[in-house]
Amino acid sequence: MDRTSSRRHLTAGRSVAALAAGGAIALLAATPSLADIYMAAVGTALSPDLTTRIGDVGPPSDASRTSTCGDAVPWTTTASNFNSWAIGNCAAGGSVYRTDLVGPVNGALWDGGHIEGGVGHCGFVDDLFTEYRPAATAPRAPCSYADPSAFQQAGSVCSGAPGDGCFMDNRKPCPEYANYKPWAPYSDGGSTPTAFIRTEPAGSNALLYRYRARYRTRGGVFFDMVRDRYVPSGYGNWVFVPDTCF
Repeated sequence: MDRTSSRRHLTAGRSVAALAAGGAIALLAATPSLADIYMAAVGTALSPDLTTRIGDVGPPSDASRTSTCGDAVPWTTTASNFNSWAIGNCAAGGSVYRTDLVGPVNGALWDGGHIEGGVGHCGFVDDLFTEYRPAATAPRAPCSYADPSAFQQAGSVCSGAPGDGCFMDNRKPCPEYANYKPWAPYSDGGSTPTAFIRTEPAGSNALLYRYRARYRTRGGVFFDMVRDRYVPSGYGNWVFVPDTCF
């Protein structure tokens, strides 16, 4: 088993019970996955020279590299930038048109570019969770990564443990969705929940609120980005839920 496959299987094998027992702080402290690391390190200052155009660093170095979000787990968390905010999830098999490479950071490389698989936006995913797909694809233009103000409602951020959310009591059953496209109003194809994953039972104490999406749905409902603390990385632990849950 190669390094990538080994890491994927280790991550996928983390038990939900272990995460539930450990809570948010333990999740970040006890051998976190690399996906957890970049979600947890929001605000950490990293040298700007870590960002490198493809062709300058790291194998493989072809400018038109196309990968897919790996099939070892159903969902790969996508961040707005490296070491930054969760903005959605790339479904297994979704295309990653890499135009930027960051790292190594904490021993990992980060693929930045156009992320499909339900995300449909520029973002970053952990290179360990992607699988190289040799294909003749036209190079994509370099991405312009979204500033938080583009997808978050002003003043809506809540921080618990570093880079994590704040506990919220969901008084109603709460549907969880992989994607919402919070950077665009519904009139432009955004702000619509897609890829239903599960329903969190009322009063489960599972959801940690992170931020509210900038735009409402067509029906006027706000959606929030939360972490389901009972779900391991790769299985849709960073998800969008309607604000009416709380």
